[in-house]
Amino acid sequence: MKRLFTVLFLVLPIFCSAQAKQGQARLDSLVAEVPKMKEDTAGVLLLDWIAYGYRNINPDEGLRYGRQQLALAQKIRWKRGEALAYDEIGTNNVSKSEYPAGLEAYLEALTINEARGDKRAIGISTANIGMVYQRRNNFSKSLEYYQKSLKIFEELGDKNLVKLSLNNIGGMYLDQHKSEEALAYLRKSLAISEELHDRHGVMLGTENIGNAYQQMKHFPEALAAQFQALRIAEQIDDKQNRCLNLGNIGGTYYDIAKDSIITKPDSLVQKGKSANLAMSIEYLKLAIAAGREIDFNEGVMAFSADLSDALAMQGDYSGALAAYKQFTAVKDSQFNTSNNEKITNLETKRAVELKDKDIQIATLKKRHERIFSIAGFAVLLLIMGILFRSFKRQQHSNVLLAKEKQRSDDLLLNILPAEVAEELKDHGSSAAKQYGEVSVLFTDFVDFTGTAEKLSPHQLVQELNECFTAFDAIIERNGLEKIKTIGDAYMAVCGLPVSAPLHAKKTVQAAIEIRDFIADRKKQEQVFEIRIGINSGSVVAGIVGVKKFAYDIWGDTVNTAARMEQHSKAGRINISHSTYELVKDDFRCEYRGKIAAKNKGEVEMYFVEAGVSETA
Repeated sequence: MKRLFTVLFLVLPIFCSAQAKQGQARLDSLVAEVPKMKEDTAGVLLLDWIAYGYRNINPDEGLRYGRQQLALAQKIRWKRGEALAYDEIGTNNVSKSEYPAGLEAYLEALTINEARGDKRAIGISTANIGMVYQRRNNFSKSLEYYQKSLKIFEELGDKNLVKLSLNNIGGMYLDQHKSEEALAYLRKSLAISEELHDRHGVMLGTENIGNAYQQMKHFPEALAAQFQALRIAEQIDDKQNRCLNLGNIGGTYYDIAKDSIITKPDSLVQKGKSANLAMSIEYLKLAIAAGREIDFNEGVMAFSADLSDALAMQGDYSGALAAYKQFTAVKDSQFNTSNNEKITNLETKRAVELKDKDIQIATLKKRHERIFSIAGFAVLLLIMGILFRSFKRQQHSNVLLAKEKQRSDDLLLNILPAEVAEELKDHGSSAAKQYGEVSVLFTDFVDFTGTAEKLSPHQLVQELNECFTAFDAIIERNGLEKIKTIGDAYMAVCGLPVSAPLHAKKTVQAAIEIRDFIADRKKQEQVFEIRIGINSGSVVAGIVGVKKFAYDIWGDTVNTAARMEQHSKAGRINISHSTYELVKDDFRCEYRGKIAAKNKGEVEMYFVEAGVSETA
């Protein structure tokens, strides 16, 4: 029996086929926004989410939106949007098993990303090319591209993408029945998931390790891993992987029964064989029911074929035929129902298949009545296995893409904090919240207007991009959340949406690194000098707008932080008394006295000089 192994696109989706009904509702809400969208980058991202959402529901529609996305991205000359569009065109073509077209689109995305110098996007495009080659059973090419992408993600230090790459390489080796090689990569992937406390990743790694053990006929280890993965799937309410694990457990019990009848023909083993076969049928039926509940047709189709095998081994030929009819019915539904010519041909083929199957089952039943020896029964099983596998091979090119869970989240995370993005996806909205202990950081370039007049527009944008890109890295490294940039001003906060007891210390440390970065650039005759201000207190945070989402913070703490920046000096970090009280044991500070600030009266201010360790 063929196991369903999850090959993951290295992208971050909003939609999950395990929750197709909910995904369809979200997809419909996005489609409703298309007539109102503007021709800008937000419009490109909206079309990107829609194109990706259709990949399993209606890939032809997904292609239509992907091409619309590409046209808009080209019109506004947004190269990143073009690359994203080619990714969606590739994904929807692969969903239709149009592998050459899918490969061509992914190669276009790779070319654009290489020209942009975006290493992360290069790694993702490279991995998806490897996935196409895996689907085409070109394992040498698949491994070549997977290894390239893995190296890129390791260089970037992105453990999530490293984990997914290791999982896909392990899956490629499983497809080749190279179980030892598969286990080596799958265990590495599982270790990273455990390190990151990623329960979903632990579930997938454990599930696939179970499949590797099953291939090796290490059945106790296989069942232990598959049952553990099933428990996690139920705990995190992952309905699709619950279906997959139930089916794979059923398949393992089937293999135990088949292995025992062929290799150990004695009465005691035969009794064990009957029990294992009954367990196989029970779990396969549970898997089919679970797949129907969530409209997971790939699982229903595969496990219906497996159930037909198991019932035939048991001698229940009417049940085997009913299960096979269920398999063909689901297989038919995978085709594009709007294409009448294809449907006509499919119905004709289905009728012939069912007629032939009736004849084959009847013939096998008569033969079985004349076979009483264990050896004869083993031969019968072998013949039936060959017949059923020949039918199941016809489904290979039409199997839906395995679920991919990390595509459009990446786009949202460029706009919103992770927790807020999850709340928005789960509930369709995110309520504003009060945070009592945070630190707010503002930066501003000194004499920006005068300096900007001396630069060409290209030089100005390039300079700002290089500075803000460095700030982004510093902010993320120190555990802050970037809020926004306005012209040459940069705003970040620490302590929300996840509380941080050391928010003030982290914020001051980030400010020191930003100050030092600009100082180093100044030595290289770069143009800007910076001033920085920090204040600590309470704020209100939430999403502004319903189309172009903007996460922002408000309150007197924010206003005071802005005044700290305005009253700072070039190359200095100016903090309020509230921040000073939180960091005075960690940093050496210079008291500036009380300084009059607009709408604030006289405010105590301090310059941060250095860390305490630097002055010891």
